[in-house]
This record gives sequence, C-alpha cells and structure tokens, in this order.
Amino acid sequence: MLRGTLLPAGRDTLALLLQGLARARQEDPAAARLRFHFFGTSNQSSSNTYRVLPLAMEHGVADAVTEVPGRLDYVDALSVLTCASGILLLGSSERHYTASKLYPALLAQRPLFALFHEASSVVSILRAAASAPTVRVLTYGDTPGSAAGVADVACHLRGLAANCTYDSADVALDRVADVSARNLARQLAAVFDRVAA
Repeated sequence: MLRGTLLPAGRDTLALLLQGLARARQEDPAAARLRFHFFGTSNQSSSNTYRVLPLAMEHGVADAVTEVPGRLDYVDALSVLTCASGILLLGSSERHYTASKLYPALLAQRPLFALFHEASSVVSILRAAASAPTVRVLTYGDTPGSAAGVADVACHLRGLAANCTYDSADVALDRVADVSARNLARQLAAVFDRVAA
C-alpha cells in the first residue's frame, strides 16, 4: 500500500496507522506480510528528509515500511497509484483536509484504505461512492490514537491482509458525480460566463 505527502497535521494519523499495524501483526501472523511504501512524503521534489521511517521505527514496524521522500510529478504519482497492490489515503487532525489524490486513487481501481477525521469530505465521498471490502473507510474524532481506534485500524489491516482485492461492483463513481472534476469545472465555467456577460 502507498501514500503521498505527509504534512505535520497528519503525523497523528500516521501514528494511529502504525500502531494499528503493530497490533495487527501481534494478533495475526498473516498481517506480517503487509508492506507500506510511502512515496512523495515531502512537498519538495529534492527532499531527502524522512518523515515516516522515524515514526515506523518508534512503533516497531520499520521492517514493513519504505519511504521515498521526494515529491513525485503528477504523472509519476498516477503511475505509482496504478502499480500499487492497494492504496492508502491518510487524513489529518484538520477537519477540512481532503486528499488531493482521492479521485485518481478511485480511478486506479485498487483496494483502498482511508483513515480520516470524521468531518472530512473524503469520508462522505468514499462512503457514497464505494463499499468494503474494496474500499475501507475508518474515521476518528479530534484526537486520533485512542485504544479503540488502534483496535479498529488493526482489524481493517488484518482484513486487508486476508483479502486485498478490487471488486468493481463495490465502486460506483456515478453516485458522486456532483463533486467530480467535470461537474465542478462546469459550475466554475458557469460563474465565469455570468461574470463575462
């Protein structure tokens, strides 16, 4: 599974994921085969500062994590998405945070695990567009990392270790057409038409 830029407000969400991974590995030997590949964790293309690996070491799961910190170009990011076995979308402690790669992730037709603040628009979009087991959505409140949250993450990760497959019957993008790029561009063009008239 893979993920993109890690901003400071996303550190607690990442810690929750890594704690859940450590617990899943303790509870189920099959979860030991899970690997997380983090690409573009920096928002700078020339960065070589690791943001994920130190936290993975802290939680005892560094053997299951790789990180390429430099920001990826858009086309390269799309290539990584389509080559992945699964896609990881992580939110942040900011309620308004929305993943910029949400639609590319859905269009990549890969199993997806999303971990977001319950108020993020990502949650309502994913729940409207898709269902488990192809798309798993897990939320947290203002403080990620509760014992129950760690247990929930571990449960989903054990589920992914057992069944990491994509089923197109679980995804219906037409249910979220109102927030698609095509529809939003149409709305913006209408505003420009009114202003220019």
